[in-house]
Amino acid sequence: MSVSLQRGVWLAWLLAVLALATAPALAPTARAQTGAAHGDGSLRPPTAPRYADSAWYDIVDAQLLEGDPVRVRLTLGAVDDGAGLVLGISQPIIEIYLDSEPGGAASLLPGSDLQMPLGDGWQLALRVTGDGAWGWLADAAGEVDLATPIPVEVLVEGRSLTVLTPFPRPAEPPRIYAISGVYDPFRPDGWRPLTREPSAWAFSSATQASPVVDVYPSDPDSRAAALARGELARFEEGAGIDRSTWPWLGLMVVGLLLAVAGLVVRSAPGRRRQMPVSVGATPASAPELIDDAELPLALLGLQPERSEAEPVMALAKVSEYGSWLSAVDEPGPADVPGTSDTAAPSDANREAKRS
Repeated sequence: MSVSLQRGVWLAWLLAVLALATAPALAPTARAQTGAAHGDGSLRPPTAPRYADSAWYDIVDAQLLEGDPVRVRLTLGAVDDGAGLVLGISQPIIEIYLDSEPGGAASLLPGSDLQMPLGDGWQLALRVTGDGAWGWLADAAGEVDLATPIPVEVLVEGRSLTVLTPFPRPAEPPRIYAISGVYDPFRPDGWRPLTREPSAWAFSSATQASPVVDVYPSDPDSRAAALARGELARFEEGAGIDRSTWPWLGLMVVGLLLAVAGLVVRSAPGRRRQMPVSVGATPASAPELIDDAELPLALLGLQPERSEAEPVMALAKVSEYGSWLSAVDEPGPADVPGTSDTAAPSDANREAKRS
């Protein structure tokens, strides 16, 4: 393989590694969010400390895990088990919706008073509370048997909830939506309504009608607009770039540019590595100079391919450098103070001069 081709291969590998590094940030998936449990922005948390922490309702991330059947992992801002309920969570009611194909149910489960984004429908809905978790399926026409929910399991680990279901994994990757609110075990739908005035037990708002506290995925603007319309914020395929990743993407781009610039400079024709010459060395004693691109290969004992016009081998050059540097660095008589290249006179010569 020629040196030029090797340079191209290394550059291609560099580009591939950088592309793989940036792929997760550029993938068309819902972005993680945090600190967004404020509904349309007008919600006021309950005044009682027992319900006041909005992190309990904050849906930071939602992921469909690999494998079959369906398993969904939610990450919350915090998990509170103060009420000692069965599943190990106390405050929120959480619903998850998977949209994997055309058709499905347009309305969410009773309680949230929301719809799917216009034109979309869900095929699988999951509801999680501290007292249990259930699932529902919707057919292509949007029909749902609300009277017969299917129990599912939930594992609580730190701030993560993993929902284990018996439902088969969709053939196509689904869009995942999730909502949260305050759990009310005394209401059939489990959703505690908002109040207009500040309350010790419920969120309050002068403008929002839905009891939903957080919506995933969304940003504050899209969430406020969607809640005003009474629907979920649309999952945008191109909205997978989280703004928090922009500085890292910038660093990757700068690193790529620096790497390419370095390769270009090192590959410039005629650029040769000049070796230091000791005092007393003549130009004729210096070996042929090695090209920058060839020196690493030669030091490793590799021999790049050459054309007939380049008969000198890089390994031989390195050998010449070693012997040449040893020769020019060894001090001779001219390098030692008080000595010269002229031979010292013998005793016989001194006697002849005296006579």
